[in-house]
Amino acid sequence: MVSPWLSVIGIVRSWGIIKSAVGLAAKEMGGKKVEANVIRTQKDLSMKVIAFGSIFTILLILLFFFFDVMHGNVLHSIVAILLVAKHCIPVHHRSSQRYRHSRH
Repeated sequence: MVSPWLSVIGIVRSWGIIKSAVGLAAKEMGGKKVEANVIRTQKDLSMKVIAFGSIFTILLILLFFFFDVMHGNVLHSIVAILLVAKHCIPVHHRSSQRYRHSRH
């Protein structure tokens, strides 16, 4: 069984990656113009939709932990949501990028 503290340590170690991802997302929140002749299924979702959807989902999970699983314990609910959020953030390692490119 993996200790929950290992996940917290993983969050701390990944903090630089998380910070750069949040910075990139903030830059994209300004939006960009979409060409009029692009097929609807080929358009990207705006970063605002993704950010608000992610925050809303994390808040719903936090409420679930707080009221149902942890029975009102705030500290345990926060740790639980940090563990869930950490496992939802994709981390791309250099070795996986080499593997992905070598398969083509």
